[in-house]
Amino acid sequence: MLKRDDPEKPVVREFCAECGTHLISSPPGMAGMAIIKLGTLDNPNAYGSPQMAVFMVDKQPFHQVPAGMAVFERLPG
Repeated sequence: MLKRDDPEKPVVREFCAECGTHLISSPPGMAGMAIIKLGTLDNPNAYGSPQMAVFMVDKQPFHQVPAGMAVFERLPG
């Protein structure tokens, strides 16, 4: 795993060793929590439903968020 030393609060990103696909992000200050990239799962339904939508500040018109889901412009504080 590579880690940059220049950001004040670096995000740890994990990639597939075979193809280089970005799989997981672990933001600082969110111990024990990982953001799994949904498109990397063979069967996303096996893991339940999403619990929140983050970085909605970057939401595009084609993104659809289920009604009632917790929504955050950036990472929740």
